[in-house]
Amino acid sequence: MQDQRDDKQEPSQDGLCKDDILVALSKVNYAIANCSELKPVLSLILENAVKILKIDTAKLYLIDKKDNLLKGAACAGSRDVQTPIEMEQHVELPLKEGEVTLQIPLIAGNRKIGFLVADNSRSRRRITKEEKEMLDIFSCQALAAIGKLKLSEEIKCVSVRDDLTGYFVHDFFLSRVEEEAKRSAREKSNFSIMIIDIDGFRRYNDVYGCHSGDQMIVELSKILKRNIRPFDVIGRPVNSVSRNTGDELEVLLVNSAPENALAVAHRISKAVKAVEFKFADKQVNFSVSTGIAVYPQDGTTQHQLFKKAEEALRWAKQHGKDQICLVRDIGKKDSRGIF
Repeated sequence: MQDQRDDKQEPSQDGLCKDDILVALSKVNYAIANCSELKPVLSLILENAVKILKIDTAKLYLIDKKDNLLKGAACAGSRDVQTPIEMEQHVELPLKEGEVTLQIPLIAGNRKIGFLVADNSRSRRRITKEEKEMLDIFSCQALAAIGKLKLSEEIKCVSVRDDLTGYFVHDFFLSRVEEEAKRSAREKSNFSIMIIDIDGFRRYNDVYGCHSGDQMIVELSKILKRNIRPFDVIGRPVNSVSRNTGDELEVLLVNSAPENALAVAHRISKAVKAVEFKFADKQVNFSVSTGIAVYPQDGTTQHQLFKKAEEALRWAKQHGKDQICLVRDIGKKDSRGIF
C-alpha cells in the first residue's frame, strides 16, 4: 500500500503513457529536421517536457561567449499563462539546484554551452530519477537542434554574404524582393528598389589600381549602412542591401513611395561626394548614379522591377552621371529627380 501511495505522489516514467512519449519525441525530431529557426524548436522541446513529465516549468539557457553568462533561450510552463524569459536577461553561473529543481548541462564535444532547467518550486514535487532520464533525452534533442541550426546558419551566412562588403549577394536579394512583392500584394502597399553604381569605376581601377575600386565599394557600403535602416516604420527587419557584380549595390526599401526612395538616394549621393581618398598622392572624390523602380507601378515581379531599375540607372549614366532617376522620369530632360 505504501508503494502505491508513493507512486501516486511521485509518478514514475513507467506510469507515463509510452505512446505520448513517442509522439512527443517524434514531433520534436520532425521539427529539428524541417525547421529553419532555433527558438521554435527549443520551445517545442520544453513544452513537451512540461506536458509529458507534468513539471511546473522548463527553461533553457545558453551561455553567451562574450560575458560567460547564461541567457534565456526558451521557456514553457504547466499553466496557460507562461512567463517568458527575456533574451537580454543575464543569469549568473551557476544556477542553484535543489530537491525540486534539476539542472542538466548541455555539452557539445567537451564544451558546456548551456543548461536545461526543470523547476517544480511551485508544486514542491521532487523530480524523480525516471523523470531525469526523460529530461536527459529532451536535452539531447535540444543539443541536436542547436548543432543543426547553428551549422545551417553559418553555412547560410557564408553562401549569401559578399566577402568584401558583408551584404547579401544578388540571388539571395532577389528572393527577398519576391517575398516583399507577395506581402505588398496582400497588404496593398508599395516598396522601392534602388540600383546604385559608382561613376567611372573602371577608370579608377585602371589609373590607381584595383585596391582603389575596392576601397570605394567598401566606403559606399558603409554609407549605405548609415543611411538604410535595417527596420521599417513598424519595427520589422526587412530593408535589405546587396552587392551585385563589381561596383553595383542594390537596396530594397519597404513601405516606400517614390518620394521616400528619392530622399534616401539624395542623402546617399551627397554623403558619397563628401568622401575623399588619397591615391598616388592625389585627392580623389567619386560619385554614384542611381536607378529607382517602385512596386507596383513599375512592375509586380522581381524580374520586372530589376529590369526597370536597370533602365533608370542606364538613363542616369547616359545623361551626365551623378544622377538619380526614377523609372517614371526616364525620357524627361531632367532625370535628377528634381521636380
